[in-house]
Amino acid sequence: MKIASADLVKGNPKKGVNAFKRIVPPMSTLASDEDGKYIFPPCGAFVLFLRTLDGGPAEAELAFGWFEKDIYE
Repeated sequence: MKIASADLVKGNPKKGVNAFKRIVPPMSTLASDEDGKYIFPPCGAFVLFLRTLDGGPAEAELAFGWFEKDIYE
């Protein structure tokens, strides 16, 4: 697994599929196990694009969980 980050990104991502959109109030917590389960092919990618309503910097604490299973042909 490779994790990368970028600061001060301008514009929105191009191409791809917007799987869901969340608006979370400031100083709140959003935690859910059942709202999203995604299956990725080998070498697939998942991008989180964080932005604020006013276009300022976004601060967030993120947590990920995943399960991996060997693929047999």
